[in-house]
Amino acid sequence: MSNEYFKAMKNVERLSEESAEQLAEINRVNKINTVANVAAAVNSSRQVAMQAEQLELERQRAEAERHYQLSMWRQTADGRAYFQWKADAERLLHVFQVRQEMWVSAWSMEVERARQAVPPEEVKRFKSRAGQLRQIPLLVAALLALLIAFISVWISVYAFTEVSSNNGWGEGTIADVILFVILFTLPTMFFVALVVFLVAYRRSRVRRFKADTRFDDERARRYAHWGFDPLAVSEDYVGFTWFEDERVHEYLGSIHNLILAEDTLPEPSRLIALRLPKSKEGNSVVAPGQIIDLMQRFQEDPRAAKRSELPAQDSTNLVSDE
Repeated sequence: MSNEYFKAMKNVERLSEESAEQLAEINRVNKINTVANVAAAVNSSRQVAMQAEQLELERQRAEAERHYQLSMWRQTADGRAYFQWKADAERLLHVFQVRQEMWVSAWSMEVERARQAVPPEEVKRFKSRAGQLRQIPLLVAALLALLIAFISVWISVYAFTEVSSNNGWGEGTIADVILFVILFTLPTMFFVALVVFLVAYRRSRVRRFKADTRFDDERARRYAHWGFDPLAVSEDYVGFTWFEDERVHEYLGSIHNLILAEDTLPEPSRLIALRLPKSKEGNSVVAPGQIIDLMQRFQEDPRAAKRSELPAQDSTNLVSDE
């Protein structure tokens, strides 16, 4: 019996040792796998970093190549022609912007000057014109009278209904009946008549103000004198553009886009002919004197205009279609 016990104990010890060895082997394998995974992750990170570095080097190389090609192209005849055109184009855009600002400023001053020149009684009539045509107080009074008339009608109908349902007509004297009818009929008739009167009176006043030709005559005189009504326009009003061609902004937009297209190495055939927009004739429009004078200045030779507006720049290459 004791021998079997010792054998069993030895088997248990042997199994324990084998389990410990297996557990140690598993731990060793796990450590190896962990180290391998870490190494793989590090290697992957290095590869990603190397790829990013390679892409950055390629980008820098392409950028350097582009700058080299651009610098070499600038020394060619096409490059020199483009940069000469670009300088002239930038000056043209600047001149156009200066003229636009002058144009808007001139209109603003003329509108204010024209308003100051209008007689006070004309200004008063112009400001009161809208109120005279609407007749808001009479309209409000008519609406209130109409509301009271509806309430009065409802009260009268209710009173007559109650008296009829209770056979009250035979209980009082004739004087009581007459007094009752007058009490519940006359107010309704009065307010209905008041509504009709107020509506008719309002229409007559509106027709009378519309028939008054002073307002239209004064407005026509203002249009004939200034070409616009200074009392009816806003402070930023501009009567019309100073250039004839309405496609000017499209033309200037094409120039601006080509100025930004240096990286495409534009050929001379792509360069747009530069010209200042042709100004409208002063005798073809009705406008204040300062506006006409400014249009005449714009009609002058663009190189002269350039020297006056941009004295520090040469404009010998700037041409016009005027």
